[in-house]
Amino acid sequence: MVLQAPGSFPYTYNTTETMAAHPLRQRDILLVHPEVKQLFGFEWRTKYLAVILVVANLAIAALLGLRWATVPYWASFLVMYLLGAPINHALIMVIHECSHNLCAATKAGNRAVALFANIPLGVPGGESFMRYHPDHHSYLGVLGRDLDLAAPVEIGFVGRSTLKKAIWRVGYMLIYGLRPTPSFWDARKVAPRTAWEKFNVVFHLVFGVAFARAFGWQSVAYLCMCTVFSFGFHPCAAHFSQEHVPMDELAPHNKEGYPQETFSYYGWLNPFILNVGYHNEHHDIAKIPWTRLPQLRNIAPEFYNELQFHTSFWGGLTGFVLRRDVGPQTRIVRTMDQYKVRVAGLTMARQG
Repeated sequence: MVLQAPGSFPYTYNTTETMAAHPLRQRDILLVHPEVKQLFGFEWRTKYLAVILVVANLAIAALLGLRWATVPYWASFLVMYLLGAPINHALIMVIHECSHNLCAATKAGNRAVALFANIPLGVPGGESFMRYHPDHHSYLGVLGRDLDLAAPVEIGFVGRSTLKKAIWRVGYMLIYGLRPTPSFWDARKVAPRTAWEKFNVVFHLVFGVAFARAFGWQSVAYLCMCTVFSFGFHPCAAHFSQEHVPMDELAPHNKEGYPQETFSYYGWLNPFILNVGYHNEHHDIAKIPWTRLPQLRNIAPEFYNELQFHTSFWGGLTGFVLRRDVGPQTRIVRTMDQYKVRVAGLTMARQG
């Protein structure tokens, strides 16, 4: 294993020559606990949760839009931060579930749920996320393919600066949306938008204009700000700074010597963020919906008890911003050649 320690170089990633551990851990879990397969499949309740969340935040937006002149700014901010942002974050997690086909029995059904869940977000990104997110799993840590990685231009701007890291976190929604563009990732050949992505944009714009005409532009501004908060400096968004950021000394975590590059969060916030905190479990077996991820850990605790994990969402978020040795560059990465090694190794592992 070749691995740079966190923060050894201010503007570079932590590089490794190993394959990711998730495929092999999936193999081992299913060999030892074949009953885990009973957890596979979509969660039918998620679409009804999406309906409740969409209606709730649209109702709040409409009410604030109609009464904007009489509602104090501080009250509007509290509503955005304490109600709207958690709701929109949960809807983002619904779209995340749809990207794994875990909200409906068919791909078309998942696409419909994602399109609906996208309505209150203020940004028509649902279809694009469903298009690019699978690469985050298939090409975890591969430069130019895993769009969860901060691009070199981001790392060059942020560096170790606490202020710039705070700005980067606050504007994370915009940055995340720009990553598929050539200006961020020169190594990635960006394909044209699909017909469904174009439909998502048109549908969203038409709805936004109609909603603004009915309830005032402030109603749409409220929805957009809720999404900004849900990606930025908010407890619900802490997982963006925890999931794949090694904050302690890097060390091999399995018998093959592969470094831990995914970190779970176990705490009371998980039900509100659709159990995205169970991130190692999710990356190990992405066929399990959010409602059953805790069961995976309960069935196979021996595979997770020795892994590093988080218990504080706030500590992870503030630690990311305040610590000089942690930043967007603190990610384990591999080249496409290393990805090919991973695929070859996984094939051999499955045959072994």
